[in-house]
Amino acid sequence: MEQNKTGRYFKYAIGEIILVVIGILIALQINNWNEDRKLKAEYVSDLNTIKENLKSDSITINTNLINGRRINEERQSFLNKDSSVDKSALIDLLGRPNLFLDNSGFENAKNKGTLIHIKNDSLKAILNAYYIKEIEIAKARQEKIIKNSSMLRTYYLQAGNNTAGVSQSEIMNNLMLQSPFRHLLRTNLASRNNIIQQFEDMLKLNIKLSKTIDHELKHFQ
Repeated sequence: MEQNKTGRYFKYAIGEIILVVIGILIALQINNWNEDRKLKAEYVSDLNTIKENLKSDSITINTNLINGRRINEERQSFLNKDSSVDKSALIDLLGRPNLFLDNSGFENAKNKGTLIHIKNDSLKAILNAYYIKEIEIAKARQEKIIKNSSMLRTYYLQAGNNTAGVSQSEIMNNLMLQSPFRHLLRTNLASRNNIIQQFEDMLKLNIKLSKTIDHELKHFQ
């Protein structure tokens, strides 16, 4: 009798343990599902933010392309001594490119670790090409142009200070007689041509990345 009672208690205890284990496993599974759903939601949100950044970037790149092409055509005409060029406006050509791309979405996703969940190798490669390679090269080229433009402006301002009452056209004509100034202007033009070519490449990559993100997001609809 005692033995039967002990056996029943033992079976009951085993049953209780099994139920507890099953409950724990179910709770863990639910927690994993919730965590997975949360990660997917963050991933989708971060991709959408990057996509919005890309839209803003495309406007910035296009603006720089339009202005850059115009400025380079006027610079080239000036170097070719085209008399139709408005030399009084050439001081504006001594400016610098204004390329400020928005990589906040990419950096935020990278810092949170969201990007490690990317299984699409194509998306991963284009993200790295755009945000790491292309932007860094553009920044380096932009810094070179800024330095060169600053030197050109220094020439112009010094010439203006030394020739009070002289028009901008005359100042630019006088500067063009100086070999160092002409060399700086040609160097600046070459650097701007290089960065314009890169802007064109970046715009193509921008469009490609945006389309790749759209394709990736379809998997989560």
